[in-house]
Amino acid sequence: HNRATMAVADELYGVTMDASGVSKLLSVKLEEAERVAK
Repeated sequence: HNRATMAVADELYGVTMDASGVSKLLSVKLEEAERVAK
């Protein structure tokens, strides 16, 4: 992961896999995440 690229992004995407092997796509809107974190 390139932290410089992530620092200027508006939204981050990722893929996670649960124990059964099913992949799930997720996204985080950073502006919204900052509001929720406060």
